[in-house]
Amino acid sequence: MACLIVSKACNIISNSSKLLFANKIVQVNVGLPTAGLKKDAKAHLDSLNIPPKPKKPLSAFFRYLNEHRVSTTKANPSFPLCEVVKAISEKWKQLDQETRDKYATEAAMEQEKYNEQIVRYLAVLTPEQRKALKEFDTVKRESKKKRKIKKDSKLEGRPKRPLSSFGLYVQDMHVKLGKTVSELLAEMKIKWTSLPDADKQKYQDIYLQNKEQFEKDLAQWESKMIEKGKTDLVRAKTLKGTSERNKTSNKSKIQSTTEKTEDAE
Repeated sequence: MACLIVSKACNIISNSSKLLFANKIVQVNVGLPTAGLKKDAKAHLDSLNIPPKPKKPLSAFFRYLNEHRVSTTKANPSFPLCEVVKAISEKWKQLDQETRDKYATEAAMEQEKYNEQIVRYLAVLTPEQRKALKEFDTVKRESKKKRKIKKDSKLEGRPKRPLSSFGLYVQDMHVKLGKTVSELLAEMKIKWTSLPDADKQKYQDIYLQNKEQFEKDLAQWESKMIEKGKTDLVRAKTLKGTSERNKTSNKSKIQSTTEKTEDAE
C-alpha cells in the first residue's frame, strides 16, 4: 500500500496540471481539465459555462506531504521530487498513531465539507451541465485506463508496432539527408505521393516482413501475459480466440471421456 501511495504521489507531482507546487502551498487545479479530449468535446464543455468544481480535499498523507515538502527539499537539495516524496513517506510510516490520527481527522473534516459543497454545486447545475460532467468523468476514466495499460504494457516489454511503408521511407531519408523527422515530414509526404510504385513496393515489402514478425512476437507476448494473469494488457480479439479454443478443447475432452466410458460399459 505504501508503495502505491508513493507511486501515486510521484505521478501527481510529475503532472503539473493536477498538482502544482508553489512556495509552501500545494495548489490544486479545481477547474475542468480538458487535456486529451477532442476539440469538439472541449468546445462543448466551454459552451455550457460550467462553473469550477469545489476543491477536492487532500488525504491525510498528502496533507503531511504538503507540510514537509519544503523542509525535506532543503535538507536534500540533490533529491528529485519523487525521492523527496519517498523520504516523506518513510517519515509518515514512522509517525506515532496519535499524530497520524490528527491528520486523518483533519482530512475527514475537510472531506465532509467537500461532500456538502459538491451537493450544493450539483444542485445549481442544469441537467445538460450535469450530463456533460458525467460524460466528461467517463472520458477521463477511460483515458486514465488507456494510459495505465500503455504504461504497464511498456514495462512488460510489449513488442513495438513496426513503421509503415511511408514511415520507413521517412526514416530512410532522415538518415540520408541528415534532417530531423519534423523537418522532413511535410516534404516527404509530397515526394512519397509522386514516388514510383516500384520504389514504394520496396518499403512495403520491408513493412510486411516487419509486420509478420511483430504479429508473431505479439502473440508470444500476449500468451505470456495471459499466463501471468495480466489479461487487461491483452487485446480483446486475442482473449476471445483463447476463450473459444478453450471451449473447443474442453468439449473435445468431455466427448473423449464420454466415449471411453461408453466403451468400458
